Amino acid sequence: MKQNVVDLRVARVLKVVQSEPSRRFTVRDLAKLAGASRASFVRLFRAATGESPQRWLRARRLEQAAALLVGSDETLAGIACLVGYVSEFALSRAFKRHYGVAPARYRQQSSLTLRCAA
Repeated sequence: MKQNVVDLRVARVLKVVQSEPSRRFTVRDLAKLAGASRASFVRLFRAATGESPQRWLRARRLEQAAALLVGSDETLAGIACLVGYVSEFALSRAFKRHYGVAPARYRQQSSLTLRCAA
């Protein structure tokens, strides 16, 4: 069985991105962190994760936003800042596109689900 080994350069980038979720990274920034050209980095990243750097980063930010919506009382503007979006409106649009519901609705539905499960 073939093992899926993440390139060390990509692993370094993933670690930095996860430790600084609010930082606004460009692909060029990520490639520089990896010590690779932009094109080489995109190929390495896609091979390691199955996604483009932009798509992977957007998904992780939205997952973190979803967790904060459910697990905190933070405002949407605060969550946007924490996960690297420039505004609550930008986060709201991306969130709705990704999850199919507005962040406020997601929080409300999750709150109802948690109360019913208890």
